[in-house]
Amino acid sequence: MLPKTHFLAGLIFSGLIYLLFPELNLIYLFIFFLSTFLIDFDHYLYYIYKYKNYNLMSAYKLFRKNSKFFNILNKNERRNYTSGIFIFHGVETIIISFFLGLLWEGFYFVGLGIVFHLILDYIEKFRNFHPPTKVSIFYDLIVSKKFREVPSKL
Repeated sequence: MLPKTHFLAGLIFSGLIYLLFPELNLIYLFIFFLSTFLIDFDHYLYYIYKYKNYNLMSAYKLFRKNSKFFNILNKNERRNYTSGIFIFHGVETIIISFFLGLLWEGFYFVGLGIVFHLILDYIEKFRNFHPPTKVSIFYDLIVSKKFREVPSKL
């Protein structure tokens, strides 16, 4: 799912939360909103790790190109590919956020924003027949070995 989609969905959902709970601290609501799309920063980190390139626009273009490649495959072929391992897209990040929430409750809203983001990702995966990854970093590290990576060139 594109960052702009996560941004817009997070903005709309944050607005709904505010309408339902107007007494909610606006800073926490803003933290929730930011975490609904900033989690995708790990895509950029993966790009830096894999390609040793810090150009954000190049990373964006590459992931868009990979997405287009993936979308032309039939549903059976799609199940054989992965787009990479993204360290913030797993249950571990949610668990860490909620444990940090014991120290400062703002982290609960980070965790909730990540949950919202991942729900959108899972809906997209289901609709587009993606392989069942992004559940856990450890799961992805183990299972990703059986998938092919989307072929991409810089």
